[in-house]
Amino acid sequence: MDEAVFDSERTRTKLGFKDLKLGMNILEIEKYCSMRDPIGHLVGATCYGEDDKAFTFKFSGDGTIGVLDYMEVDLGPYSAETQQRLIGLLAKKYTPESAYTPADVTAFNRDRIRNRQLHMIFQGGQVVLSTIARGTGIQQVLTYQHAADGAKFLKGHGGSAAPADLTSLPPVGVDLYPFVGNYTLTGISASGDTVNNANVDVAYLEVDAFGQELAGELTIHWSQGGVGRFKFDEVESAVDSHWSVKLKPVKGVSHLNTTTKPIFMTISFAQDGLTLEGKWMNWISTSRNWNELGNRHDDFRGKRTRTFWQEVLNRDTLDMYQAYLRLEPNGIYASLARSKLVASGKPLPTPAVAAPAKVIQPESPADPLIGVWRIKVLGYAPGGACYLLVGQSHDGTLVGTALEEFPDATISNLTSYYSWFNYKVVPPRTLSIGQREGRNYAWRTEDIGHYPGDQAVFHLTAKNGVITLAEGSDAPFHLQSDRDFCRRRFLTAPWSGSIFDKLSLSESAALKFPPELEQKIKDGSLPTPFHPGAQWAGEPPAKVATTAGATTASAAPTPEQEEAVDPLVGIWLRENSPHFHNNNFCYLFFGSDPDGTIVGAAWDAGFKRVPTYPGLPGFTLKDVAPRTLTIEQRDGRLYDWYTGDIGHYAEDVQRFWLTTNEGSISFTSGADTPFQLQSNRYLCRKERGNETGTVSHFRKLSLSESAALELPPELDQKIKDGTLPTPFHPGAQWAG
Repeated sequence: MDEAVFDSERTRTKLGFKDLKLGMNILEIEKYCSMRDPIGHLVGATCYGEDDKAFTFKFSGDGTIGVLDYMEVDLGPYSAETQQRLIGLLAKKYTPESAYTPADVTAFNRDRIRNRQLHMIFQGGQVVLSTIARGTGIQQVLTYQHAADGAKFLKGHGGSAAPADLTSLPPVGVDLYPFVGNYTLTGISASGDTVNNANVDVAYLEVDAFGQELAGELTIHWSQGGVGRFKFDEVESAVDSHWSVKLKPVKGVSHLNTTTKPIFMTISFAQDGLTLEGKWMNWISTSRNWNELGNRHDDFRGKRTRTFWQEVLNRDTLDMYQAYLRLEPNGIYASLARSKLVASGKPLPTPAVAAPAKVIQPESPADPLIGVWRIKVLGYAPGGACYLLVGQSHDGTLVGTALEEFPDATISNLTSYYSWFNYKVVPPRTLSIGQREGRNYAWRTEDIGHYPGDQAVFHLTAKNGVITLAEGSDAPFHLQSDRDFCRRRFLTAPWSGSIFDKLSLSESAALKFPPELEQKIKDGSLPTPFHPGAQWAGEPPAKVATTAGATTASAAPTPEQEEAVDPLVGIWLRENSPHFHNNNFCYLFFGSDPDGTIVGAAWDAGFKRVPTYPGLPGFTLKDVAPRTLTIEQRDGRLYDWYTGDIGHYAEDVQRFWLTTNEGSISFTSGADTPFQLQSNRYLCRKERGNETGTVSHFRKLSLSESAALELPPELDQKIKDGTLPTPFHPGAQWAG
């Protein structure tokens, strides 16, 4: 050991990481590092207590004998910002020799298997900053080696000379964030040598990203039962929106007897990120003779279940807000994203593309009309909505947009009732708005609001009118117009008897606007309703930020922030009389969105299936998918419910009381009020003669009963992807 110390004093160099220098001996290194047992010539270590960095050493003798002549520091995941900072620091100490080129980056992105590494080389090859493809991500590794090995490395890996401006080096990898989300896949086994040879019922692809690290899973539901899960294991290629990936099983397909076989996929995302298409190497089959199968390239398509902005709100992380601003620097939600970053102290990102000229919002208090307003349109269940968006131009002029929203179920019910009627979508209407005395505003538009023939079904829209803000403590949050902005059902009351409600910031931010409307806001044709000084329902007046376009309001509250929840939230059960043994149960669940909106689902379960039903020759019992319910609270403890989903089949009339598409829910009175409710209409089928309680009498389940309940797979998936809110709200009250 004395000889090693003497060698260290003679051979110690200035090359190294912090206090660790080439030429040091093991005793000196152990002052800073916790060493592990050698593996061959290499010794791993944790240094400076930094668990996020992995150190590897090689000494001139066996194991830890001699002096340090090679050191590798795994710096963790790559990012363009971190790399530029490291290159700048290294260039101050060491001479740049060679750097990768844009052509090298293109080759790396196209084939990460063959072109796995990119190098920035310093000091005759003795110091190397490498960008390395590993698994589903990209890592940064810093290497120090003695002069002889450095010269060999420079000769073997050095390419183009380092540019004078090292900041000109191109970034490595692609931006993964625009494609983060959940996708429902169709046709995943509907082509190839045999149609649906894999017996795939439905498949989902989840895509997530952490910087340049790709994460997520492919979930396959087999039509014969069971679920297969495959997680991203390696990115083989990633060029813009085109990826080639390998996935490995994490939960498998035991009936296929191949739980270790990976899946290879190529995926191409649409420019808007809402859809995808691709191919996969389909080795899956119910056949027992694997030698007969070969590999088939089956194609598939996918549709995103949420917009990118909804994904941003759902994850609520700073890197997602930065990603939104890179993609949509003048997007409709840009001011909300900026507010998050400004409040956190995070830097605003450089846009991925040159942004058009931005309309800077004035920092004076905003007009109370600015924001997003809604009135619900009743009739043709489940109804619809009319929205009014108001923004303010840089000169203070108010500009509005009116748009109507009718769900597919409403349109289907409308056209079924009026079979001769041809429904057409009305595009958003731009409104000129001028303030009059008091709390009144005059509006005018030249855009169409209805079509010829609509008068037989709808009240028609007007081209001008007067808006009046309500009076009293809630004045900033209610308004009415004396003329119609949108079409409404012919038999419903006039707008003068109805009020538009102002939405909260989180409600407004979660809306999906028509593409043409978003484009007008992006290019500055329309001012955004997300003004920094706007006051939103349910929230204190917004403070004007010091940075133009930023607010301090939170885009989406977490469930933990909500102190109370509606007593309807939870899971409810309608049970049968003991005299009826068919176990015809009906379940309800209700969840609460972050903005307080209640959404429900109903499904029947527990049927005992028999080959024949006495007195009903030819009758076959069919399953009914869970029904999604729209819930509206009325005065007191009453709720209206609507649904456009089927609840029964025509032949069910022989055996069951049939369901309806709308009804009312009320809590029972007494000590058990929060735990007993009834509906005046059937939400699920009910056996004829089974007259238990009222039409439908439900009890609330306990938390343990609810947790043990196995939800229908499609319902479970909707909760996972955020289409439906969970009934397991932190503020929910459970029976017992």
